[in-house]
Amino acid sequence: MGAVPSNVGHPYVSGETATTDNSTCSYHRSSGAGFVDAWFMPCDSGDETCLQNLIGGNDCVMFYSTAIKTSIQVIDSFRDYTSGVYSDPECPNDKHNHAVAIVGFGTDATSGMDYWIVRNSWGNAWGDGGYIKMQKGVNLCCISCENLIFQ
Repeated sequence: MGAVPSNVGHPYVSGETATTDNSTCSYHRSSGAGFVDAWFMPCDSGDETCLQNLIGGNDCVMFYSTAIKTSIQVIDSFRDYTSGVYSDPECPNDKHNHAVAIVGFGTDATSGMDYWIVRNSWGNAWGDGGYIKMQKGVNLCCISCENLIFQ
């Protein structure tokens, strides 16, 4: 079906430094870090319990992936994230415009708030080393609207 590029071989380039020539692409299939034979949507839209079971299940039958591709809605406060658990009630739970990967979850020791650990593609200088902790359990920014597992 397709190749998945690595961050080393095909690093994120921000809009300011990206080429304006849309006719060329620096990515070559031969440098893929992984290859996708198929994909499926394992959970119903909005089902964060299903996502948690896929990310953190300890049953080999249920543990499909260490990361799940999802789409979220990016708003201004998301762009400004640096640390802590991100929780903006202005972030809609019914639309999405940016692909990220859910790689884990946890509970903040100070606030007691549950969160998803999300890997973004904007490089290590953004957020907390390229990651964000997003409030879990409220479909924040539509995090559980469209999730995919690649095989």
